[in-house]
Formats: sequence, C-alpha cells, structure tokens
Amino acid sequence: MSKVVKAVLDSSMTSMFIQVITLIMSMVVARMLTPEEVGIYAISSALAMILAEFKILGAGAYLIREKFICSEKIKSALGLTIIMSFGLGFFIIVSANYVSSFYGIDDSRYLLWIISLTFFISPYTSIPYALLTRDMDFSSQRKIKIWSSILNLFSTVIFILNGFSYYSIALGYLAAMICQFVLINFIFQSKMMEYVPSFRNMGPIFRLGIMTSIGSLLNRSNTLLPDIVIGKLGTPVQVGIFSRGLGFVQFISHTLGNGISAVSFSYLSSVRRNGGNLENAYVKSSTLFNSIATPTLLVAALLSLPAIRLLFGNQWDEAAEIASYLMIWAALRAFHYQFSGLLITLGRTSFLLAREVLCFTLIISSCFFLYDLGIKYIAIGFMASALFEFIFLTLLLKYLINLSVIDFLKGVFLNLTLGALCAAPVLVFKSVFNLEDFSELLIAALVFLYLPFAIFLFVTITKHPMKESLDFLKLKIFK
Repeated sequence: MSKVVKAVLDSSMTSMFIQVITLIMSMVVARMLTPEEVGIYAISSALAMILAEFKILGAGAYLIREKFICSEKIKSALGLTIIMSFGLGFFIIVSANYVSSFYGIDDSRYLLWIISLTFFISPYTSIPYALLTRDMDFSSQRKIKIWSSILNLFSTVIFILNGFSYYSIALGYLAAMICQFVLINFIFQSKMMEYVPSFRNMGPIFRLGIMTSIGSLLNRSNTLLPDIVIGKLGTPVQVGIFSRGLGFVQFISHTLGNGISAVSFSYLSSVRRNGGNLENAYVKSSTLFNSIATPTLLVAALLSLPAIRLLFGNQWDEAAEIASYLMIWAALRAFHYQFSGLLITLGRTSFLLAREVLCFTLIISSCFFLYDLGIKYIAIGFMASALFEFIFLTLLLKYLINLSVIDFLKGVFLNLTLGALCAAPVLVFKSVFNLEDFSELLIAALVFLYLPFAIFLFVTITKHPMKESLDFLKLKIFK
C-alpha cells in the first residue's frame, strides 16, 4: 500500500471516528445538562473560540507548505505561536471579568479562565502536529485524536456526574488538550520537533497566516455570532436552543461534506494542471455532490423534531423548528460547497476573504435586526443570507472562470427537483400520520432505509448525471 493511499485511509478513518465521538458527546451533554446550562457555556466560550483562530497564525500551514524546512524555521514557527497563543491566553484571562459583567453571568469568568489554559498548551501541540502532517504520519495523528476525544468524552461525563454542571465541558476540553500534549510530545513525537523557540525571521510566517486567520476568524464567527448576540439580547436558554439546532445542522452538513472536501481541491487542481475546463468541472462536481446533499438536508428539515428527540431528548424540542430552517440554509450553501477549493486552485484567495466578510455582515445583521421577532426568525434570516450569498458567488464565478450561469442553474434545479421528489413522500406521511405516535428510533431506521432507495430511484427517473456514476460503481463492484 502506497504512503499516499495509507494516509488517505488513516485520515478518513480518523474523521469518521471523530464525527461519531462528537455526536455521542453532543447527545450525552444534551441529556445531562439543561438548555440553560448549555447556553451559559456557549455564551462564555464564544470569545475564546473566536480568538482560537489566531493562536497559531499560520505557523502550521507554513511548516506544511514550505518546500524545505530546517530547525531554524521550526524554532521561528514555534516562537510566533508562543507569542500569539500566550498573548491571547493572557488577554482572555484579563477580559474574563468584562465578559462576565457584559452578559451578567458571574461564572463566565471562571469558564474563560479554564479555557484560557488551553492557549498556553497550544504551541506545543500545534507545531508538532503540523510536522506529523508534513510527514504524512496520519496514523500517529489518528491515535492522538482518538485517545484525546475519548478522554474528552469520559472526563466530561465524570465531571457532570460529580455536579460540575457547565464547567464539565470546559474541564473535559482541557483534559483532552493535556492528553494531546503528552501523546504528541512523548509518545508520537516528530523527529524534527524543536522545543527552544526563536523570535527571529517570523515575517514570512506572519504574512502567510494573517490573511488565512482573518478568513478563518470570520468563518468561525458566522456560527458563533448567534451565541454572542442572543446571549446579550436574550437568555442563556435561547442561546442553548439555537446553538443545539445549529449544531445538529452542522453535524449533518459536515458529515455530508467530509468525503468531498478530501478530494475537491485535488480534483480541481488536477483539472487545471491538465488543461481541462475548470468551469465544467465545477458545475459537474457541484451537481454530483448536491444530488446527495440536497435530498438529505430537505428530508432532515421535515424530520428535525424526531431527530432532535432521538439524539438529544425532549427538552430540546424548541430546537427542532430552528434546525428545520437551518437545514434549508445549509442546502443553499452546499450549492457552492467547492468554492473555497476553486479559489485556492486559482490563487485568488482574496476573494475568499470577501466571501467571509459578506457572510459575516449578513449573519450579524440577521441576529441584531430579527431577534425581537423571535429566534426562529434569526434562522429564517440565515436562509435569506444564504440565498443572497448563492447569487453573489454565482455572479462572481461568472467573472472569475466564465461560469455558465445557465448550466450551473440547470444543475441546481435538477437537484432541487430530486430533493423535492425525495421529500414529497415524507411530507405526505407527515400529513397523514402523527409522527409522535411512532418511536423516534423507528422513524430513523425507516429514513436510513428509504433515503438511499429514493435517491437511486429518482436519480434514475430524472436521468440525473449521478446515474452514470452509480452505473460505473455497480460495474466496479460486480465486475
């Protein structure tokens, strides 16, 4: 087995396992803590989660992308990471009292102090982790992530059982970071790792990291803004409800996207290197991906209540309506799921920042101006912002790669039709029967059986381009 194939398999296995652990973690916390407790943690941790995007400032990416690295470059990368991480850690400690006063939540300061400790550990986890990535040592990474994720889960549960409430989430996260520190520095140590930092020649690393960090900051802010705004204008319970609905949608959309994100950038880069038509490649790959994503998200939108109850319990029923609207938001955003990979391929990363600024502006406007109508209207605002973003990106790609808007919209319409056909029987079932008369587990089992069959059936009926891929897959399996 080649090193590349082994790396892909290790990376995929790790991603799948982490997704499962994340889901289990969410289920456990949702059932053991109240919406108010979850909301208090979400409000308190939002600042730290946003600042976390700056703590390594591109040092990891620098070490991975550099053609040649030496001990001095590694020391400089470590030095820059120490400056940023330690500085942000001290900033969180100092600002904790102000955050606590701003939201009127006394315990916020203690939660932030706990989370700030992870910033002081970060330089000696992120740099050796980047070196393992450079060596394509995904096997070691898999073991580190798996053991730290398991420790996070079990330590969080133990703390909750001992009455630590929302502190348990922060303490579990801290335990996981300490576990990563021990594993990556003493058991799975990279031979290239340097432990004495240098504070010279940090300019190239800083220049690489500043733009990507700002883009990541804005991207991360889009999902944390509701916690910040609702936390100030509303109550921790509302934050907990919205956060749970958004988290459920993100879990599904990330699960759908994990497979394609691993190959999207490579595929588009390959097309460009070989002189292929980048426009056609983008349209085709988007149409194929959304033949799965659109039906799944639309069906999930109709069945959000039994899904929320099955995963998190009845105390989160209010999150179901939020999740239904946000599923539509995720479906609209999925039509340009490969936009980032395409822009990196083209070397036009400045437009990535423009996209994030647009999304940030639309989301924060939705949070501020629609809150008084109710938090479900913030979710509706998310839908409207996704539609605006979809139009903007389509026109931008017309300018950048001469995207055929007609061909692209044909693919979008075809996937919307496919999604509607798959969702229609579910809608009829909901109209005829009361879903509350059925076990949530039974509904989930029926959906897992129905959805693949429905997608295959309607792909065949509509002569969707996905049919060629399915026919090819069948040929390979039964050859």
